[in-house]
Amino acid sequence: MKKNIGILGATGLVGSSVLSALQGKGYALLIGARNQYKLQCLKEEFSTENIEIIQMDVFIPKQVEMFCSQCDVVINCTSPASIVGTRIVRECIKQGNDYIDPFGEGDVEKYIVDNKS
Repeated sequence: MKKNIGILGATGLVGSSVLSALQGKGYALLIGARNQYKLQCLKEEFSTENIEIIQMDVFIPKQVEMFCSQCDVVINCTSPASIVGTRIVRECIKQGNDYIDPFGEGDVEKYIVDNKS
């Protein structure tokens, strides 16, 4: 079964690389970032098929909650991960989402280990 995958920080270097790797593989992709214009350009660059955009800010907890509620898997490509990563992984744990941190941030990893149920 294909999963709904959310990519936070999709307009950055790492996020757009993740999008490039996943695009066209049949996943439903939700890409999020602060800049609506960059999100729209990215969607047009890769294709409109199975890609939905959402303008959001990871520093606003309600927006993180709303984004994560639409995903089965969240790939956090925002930075600095040491500041926002724990906030995002906390929401993923709350909602039962899988979480991927391509940066391997130590504080986020420790939070996951300490709070794994």
